[in-house]
Amino acid sequence: MGKIELRLYGNDVRLETLKGREVAELIKSFEATLYAIAKRDFPEALEDELFISLIEVKNESAAYGFLPQISKFLLPAYASLTLAINTGTYDAIPASGIKGLQAVSKIIRKQECSLEFKLDGEIQATIDQFTKIEIPDSAYLSGVTTIYPIVKRTGGDKPTIVLQLYDEKDYIYVKADEETTTFLAHKLYQQVGLSGKATWDRETKRIVKFEIHRVLDYQKTSITESFNKIRQAIGTYWDEVDDIEDALFRDKPSDE
Repeated sequence: MGKIELRLYGNDVRLETLKGREVAELIKSFEATLYAIAKRDFPEALEDELFISLIEVKNESAAYGFLPQISKFLLPAYASLTLAINTGTYDAIPASGIKGLQAVSKIIRKQECSLEFKLDGEIQATIDQFTKIEIPDSAYLSGVTTIYPIVKRTGGDKPTIVLQLYDEKDYIYVKADEETTTFLAHKLYQQVGLSGKATWDRETKRIVKFEIHRVLDYQKTSITESFNKIRQAIGTYWDEVDDIEDALFRDKPSDE
């Protein structure tokens, strides 16, 4: 049948002791974890197919039953998840999936209870308030790079700069010294050049962390203006050359 069930128990936890937002966060985070695993393992799956439906709520402490929309995608994801929990090794789970599981774990710690992961009535894995769920270092790549984000917000008690890369929806929250934060505050909603150390999610290739080393002397210009500046800078060096294309490629190695 493939019915998935989450059962919270211990510390007198019951349906009536859980707040509505906690139940919603539990279900949303659990679904997000399964989605992250299934989307990685089955890229051909449509996003609208990767969800679970709540079909049962039981007051056995607090139990929630679900049916996966497409079993061939979500049941393998559920198996990968429970295996990771049982072994305590999360290298095979995408970082976004682990974050979803961490959100589930946060509720468990707050309630000081335990959570069973079941499949067709059989317990597959269990976590409690002492279970450690951490994203492994192998989930990330890091290195020095240059980015050209838009400054969305600055300030706060602990100077923070909120950046957005032009091709991504998510924001990057960067801690910086007061001087850098004050300087970038004058660049609000503008594109800036920043050199520093970036950390990428290995699966999505998105930057999840950035450390500013230097603010570049950068000003966004049009392509036409950029080529005009290049021509002004190097144009005179080619005044005596009749065939620029031949000069550039005459020494190009043969493909043979």
